[in-house]
Amino acid sequence: MKALFAGVLIVGLIGAASAQAAPDQASASAALAQADASAKKAGEMGAQWNVTVKALKAAHTAAESADYATAQTEAEKADTLAKLSIEQAKEQKTLWRNEAIK
Repeated sequence: MKALFAGVLIVGLIGAASAQAAPDQASASAALAQADASAKKAGEMGAQWNVTVKALKAAHTAAESADYATAQTEAEKADTLAKLSIEQAKEQKTLWRNEAIK
């Protein structure tokens, strides 16, 4: 749970940091590629969150409109969310045993 809270905090910080830089098409495309890969991995694990899908869709839409700042911000958010969902899925594979009736 601490990792999840830290991840949510990181998502906020990424948004603030991304607003300072002026991304171009190449950096937005790189962020999108990373986010797509992380989201694919989360999906394969059955751990994809709906907010990740929404952020990824927003990133692709912004990139298609040549709004590279928004595309990069949303892609970084989607990447972070996908990685958090993967982490949560891995934790839950073992943590449920602590709660099982003995």
